[in-house]
Formats: sequence, structure tokens, C-alpha cells
Amino acid sequence: MGNADKPKSLDESVEGALLDAELFVKYRAPQRALERLQEAVAHHPRSIVLREKLREIAVAHERQDEAARQCLVLVNLYIGRENFEAAHERLLEAKHIDARINIAPGLEALRRRSGHRELAPDGRARHREP
Repeated sequence: MGNADKPKSLDESVEGALLDAELFVKYRAPQRALERLQEAVAHHPRSIVLREKLREIAVAHERQDEAARQCLVLVNLYIGRENFEAAHERLLEAKHIDARINIAPGLEALRRRSGHRELAPDGRARHREP
């Protein structure tokens, strides 16, 4: 089995997709960048870095539907990693992109998962007073 036949590692695959996307954007082909990232996300659905880049390009090129969708997926990924501030930021961004999105269930999920902490108005987790 030669080097060309070896499967790429997760990092190489993700980095390759990010590089491809950057090149597509540079050469004014944002739709191809989005397609390349969506293909990579299909193989690595829990990759925050891929989804953040997909969201970033979608926002920059006025693909609000895709940007809002990625924000909502990122909320769940961030909650799963207990990064509640980032989850809150993406939830608010999704609402800003599409006012029709109901963020109440997401806010409730954040409150439940953060346990003894609650979110301050600025989205930062803080400890409750006993």
C-alpha cells in the first residue's frame, strides 16, 4: 500500500477542506467553498472548526439559511463540550440571522446543561449564590 492509498488522518482531512475552502473564496467561488465544506462536514459532522468556517463563509456571502443552520448545530456541539458561552453566542447569532428562530428551547438546554451555573445577560456563565 503506497502513500497515495493511505487514508488521511482526521486532521489532514479537515485541514485540506479548510485550505480548499479558503482557495475557493480567494478565487471568488464561495458556492464551491460551501460545497467543499459541506462534503467535509458529512464525513466529520462533529468538527467545530469545519462548521465554524462553513458558518463564516455563509455569513460573508449572504447565505443566511446555511449560516443559521450551522449556528444551531454549533450550539449543540458547544453544549456537548460544555462551552456554554460559545453555545450562547451561536444561539443569539442564529436568532439575529433569522428572527423566526425560536431560541427558548436552546436557552433552556443551556440552563439545564450548565448545572449549578446560570447565564448572565451577557451570555457568560456565573455561579448561583447558595
